[in-house]
Amino acid sequence: MKINILENRLNRNIVIPGFLELSAKLIALVTNIILARVLGVELFGLIGTAFALASFLILFVNWGFDTTGTRRIAINSNSASQFSGNVIVFRAVVSLIISVVLIAFLFFTPDSSQNVEIYLLAFLIVLRQSFGFIYYFNGVQKLTIPAIANLITATVSLTGVIVFVRDNSDIFIALIVQLIATVISILYSFYIFKKALPKFKLNFNKKILFEYFREATPVSVSSFFILFYYSANILILSYLSNTTEAGYFNAANRLYLAGIMGLTLIYNAFFPVLSSVIESKIDFIKSFRKYALYMIIFALIVAFFFVQFNDVIITAVYGEKYFYSSKLLSYFGVSLLIVAIAIICNNTLLIFGKNKHFMIITGFAALLNTGLCFLLIPELNSTGAVLSILFTEIFVASISLIYLYRLFKVRFGNV
Repeated sequence: MKINILENRLNRNIVIPGFLELSAKLIALVTNIILARVLGVELFGLIGTAFALASFLILFVNWGFDTTGTRRIAINSNSASQFSGNVIVFRAVVSLIISVVLIAFLFFTPDSSQNVEIYLLAFLIVLRQSFGFIYYFNGVQKLTIPAIANLITATVSLTGVIVFVRDNSDIFIALIVQLIATVISILYSFYIFKKALPKFKLNFNKKILFEYFREATPVSVSSFFILFYYSANILILSYLSNTTEAGYFNAANRLYLAGIMGLTLIYNAFFPVLSSVIESKIDFIKSFRKYALYMIIFALIVAFFFVQFNDVIITAVYGEKYFYSSKLLSYFGVSLLIVAIAIICNNTLLIFGKNKHFMIITGFAALLNTGLCFLLIPELNSTGAVLSILFTEIFVASISLIYLYRLFKVRFGNV
């Protein structure tokens, strides 16, 4: 009976939210395709660099609370109000501090002073990740809500880009449109959240917040390391090479990240269910096997198309001027299959609370990726940036498999 309930939860967490998220990602991909074609390789590379930097900064705002909050609320939904009250205050204060520091830093940096607005807008746009109450909706297994919020953001952004962005001089308009979409999405999420928790109010308790902060720190540090070997490459590439090479990399990387987002959708659907049956060997193993199977099948399909039809995909999506990105996409296809294994292992470690193990793995991975970037990019440019990711993912998947095997052997015996 319990197995059937779990299967119903999984179906509810996968089918509708999965469709909505897939739609949102496809719309977002179309938006990026339009921007890539209209803005050109160099400005598209600049936008990619700005969002990569923003992705690093947003980690200080998020601080791993989405992962730990999901786990807390999945176990005890009554903790949602107190958790949210403290976390929202923390995130608002940190967002303000980062915005001021970012403006000051870029203003006094010669090479970036003329692009302060672009970097600031990119940071404000990604704040949607911090104020969308993702941890709450995931924890209570209402994944449809954040999926709808993402669909709203994607649809408004695409509409604005189609209507208002005509040539490369409209780069600021393109970012402002996305910022407006972000605000609408946040307001929608807050409305649903407040409706579910009408007694919610902002709160700031140093003792409680410190407990949340301490619990989330290993996850936050790990997230920083993960992002470092996902997003640092384009920053290093822009620094060591140029924004044109960054544009080629960004084009292929967008498709690669779309593939990873597909894996993330599957993981998000399974995470609350796996967390809730962690004490039951039979239920957990059954759910875990289904989770791993979905991940591998999805990765195999996408990787096949990336490797076999890379030139067709790049040309059809971005046009002939991005043809150099075809080779990069084929390498990303191989990497996607490896990263699926890494995600399966690492996120399962998080479910079991092995945050420090996860942090150690990703820490070494970040160092490895950085070293490979500085070694390969001067010689191979954007190809070197992609190969750095591929070699790093092989390392992460190998070590994570060893950790997970040992964990399963200790906890479950022969499975």
